[in-house]
Amino acid sequence: MNIGNREHPAAVTVDPLTGRDALVNPEAGRKLRDLLLSAGPEELASEDVNTSRRRWHTEIGQLSRLLGEFQMAEFHLTEALHFTDESDKNIGLARLRLAILWHQQGIFERSDPAMELALLELTGTAVEHFAWQHLGANHLDAGRPQKARYAFERALRLRKQIGDDELITSTKLALALLPS
Repeated sequence: MNIGNREHPAAVTVDPLTGRDALVNPEAGRKLRDLLLSAGPEELASEDVNTSRRRWHTEIGQLSRLLGEFQMAEFHLTEALHFTDESDKNIGLARLRLAILWHQQGIFERSDPAMELALLELTGTAVEHFAWQHLGANHLDAGRPQKARYAFERALRLRKQIGDDELITSTKLALALLPS
């Protein structure tokens, strides 16, 4: 997904009212997803077949989730996980993407353990802050504001260390959604 370049077909923004990510231009995202579907994983040529397939399924799954097409998203994000070796550094991200999908659907009995496992796998990585941010959103939507605050505060600390103003703002918006 592309957060920085607003002209990219898969550009994502954060809705300040809900704290959820959304495509800046859903129609462009749909066209990109459909183009990827018709092209196949070979279009994402990589050093090996499994990596190409993982990337292809991930992109389609993420775009489908952002378009609200959850059945297609789950299929492709699950396939992406299957093409990710347990020793692969992307395993935590693959699990997190599925957890986000389940969270977005309110299936907390699936999102809770998947988020916790993804956080364990992503601890100490450059993207740990994403896991904390999404864990906070999951707790918030599940009605656990204290746990949500803790997770958002962890995300904010990590994002301040990175120094990315857009990510810091996103987490501050999430904290503002919590009851005082």
